[in-house]
Amino acid sequence: MAAVQLCWSEAEVSEGQLRVPLEPKPDKEWTRRFEGTAALLDRGAFGKVSLKKGQVRVGPIEPGCEEKLRHFLESVVLEANGPQEHEEADEPERQEEEAQAGDRDEGPDRQMTERFRAFGAGSGGEQAATAEPQG
Repeated sequence: MAAVQLCWSEAEVSEGQLRVPLEPKPDKEWTRRFEGTAALLDRGAFGKVSLKKGQVRVGPIEPGCEEKLRHFLESVVLEANGPQEHEEADEPERQEEEAQAGDRDEGPDRQMTERFRAFGAGSGGEQAATAEPQG
């Protein structure tokens, strides 16, 4: 199985809950490792972390948590990928078809959505970042 990655370019925050799709869709063993790692690393700073229908869901979240939450989730995914080599996927550019979501909400959810999606637009695309945790 190829290494699972967070698709930040498709992240969305709605009603204070972050949803980030995973590619490829994880199997049961990967899901078990993800949930175990998230439980071990979770300090309650971001709300409930769950994995449903190939999406990581976290909530409730507050504005300003984006960098720390990204680092946390990237760490959990990296650990869940286990001893597999981290592969760089040369995926084609994705077209964003969720413009209607932006039209209906310009508040904190939309602002956080844009910050999370920007993680996918940076150099290296969807791969894990080596950001230092802010303290």
